[in-house]
Amino acid sequence: MQIRNPMKIISAPQGMESPLIQTHDVTRQDMGDLMNPFLIVSLFEMKGPVFPPHPHAGFAVMTYILPESETGFVNQDSTGFSNEIAPGDVHLTFAGSGLLHEETNKVEGQSAVGFQIWLDIPNANRRDAPTATHLKHAEVETLRSGNGTIRALAGASNGLKAKIDIPTQFRLIDVSLNPGASFEQDLSATEIAYLYVISGAVSVGNLTAKAGDVLFTESSGTSLAATARRDGARFALFAGEPLKQAPVFGGPFVASNHEELTDFKRAFASGAMGRLTAFADQTAL
Repeated sequence: MQIRNPMKIISAPQGMESPLIQTHDVTRQDMGDLMNPFLIVSLFEMKGPVFPPHPHAGFAVMTYILPESETGFVNQDSTGFSNEIAPGDVHLTFAGSGLLHEETNKVEGQSAVGFQIWLDIPNANRRDAPTATHLKHAEVETLRSGNGTIRALAGASNGLKAKIDIPTQFRLIDVSLNPGASFEQDLSATEIAYLYVISGAVSVGNLTAKAGDVLFTESSGTSLAATARRDGARFALFAGEPLKQAPVFGGPFVASNHEELTDFKRAFASGAMGRLTAFADQTAL
């Protein structure tokens, strides 16, 4: 076993800022392969409708509403899937060949707080049929101990294994630590791994990250150890096997090459990604 060393800490940059939404975003375009296979990790607080029905293709989108949120989301997509993403739930949309979707607050004016994550997928799977996977709060594998609480939302941790399975190998682990308590995670030597700190402060090796920080680790050690400081710590661990490919970005689409990106744009324009009536328009009917 080789201990995973910390590499550096950044403060998650401000993304969107308006009366209805605030985000702090860490992106592949800024961080390069330190993020691979993640494309965007956005910690958001949303209070009302921001995004009308919009398309995605060529990647996967994951939404995790923190359990302590005032409200959750209502969700729908053009494959016919419609549900609530309640506090503590996790929802993954595998966009594949393309679909339209929409998420907005179940109770307008109340705060929905959580992560939205864009995940790259292997080039060979970009045109697979779109699918959705949903885990309710009670279905998330959870371990409670004297150290705190671990929730395995994707991948495996400390004997827990999440029920989400897509071609990209990744982990998303929600960790709450009591003051002075430690968390350990087994990793492969090739996995990237970083912590997004939600509250408190946590140390990995000789570096300490506080709320709003993202702590990146070197990708060589096979055991990551994190210790909470005196006020405890709450963080999300993101880890995954890098994909050996160079995604091509085009707004809501991610492609293997520019030709495929053009195909996605044409499919959306022609209506091949389906139709979706916005929640606001459904209410008005």
